[in-house]
Amino acid sequence: MAATKGLNFAVLTAGTELETPTGIGRFRSYKMGNFRRQNVLVEFFRGKTVWFPEDVLKLVPAEGRQVPRGTNKARTSSLEDLYYLL
Repeated sequence: MAATKGLNFAVLTAGTELETPTGIGRFRSYKMGNFRRQNVLVEFFRGKTVWFPEDVLKLVPAEGRQVPRGTNKARTSSLEDLYYLL
């Protein structure tokens, strides 16, 4: 679907799952004319965000979802964070 028609990222809903070269992530935002054609911001597990060019991204079919719901919310504190607070 994405390879033949292309996706209109300007109207894509935030949180839509996309297949990237590095794995499955969720769409966060679109910025036309960003650095080196990397216009699409994708968020991965634990809140890591990466910019990608439009032509390398594909939609994940509904039956192939791999990212559990609620994983891309605000990061929860961990023992590493506690170490830096001390």
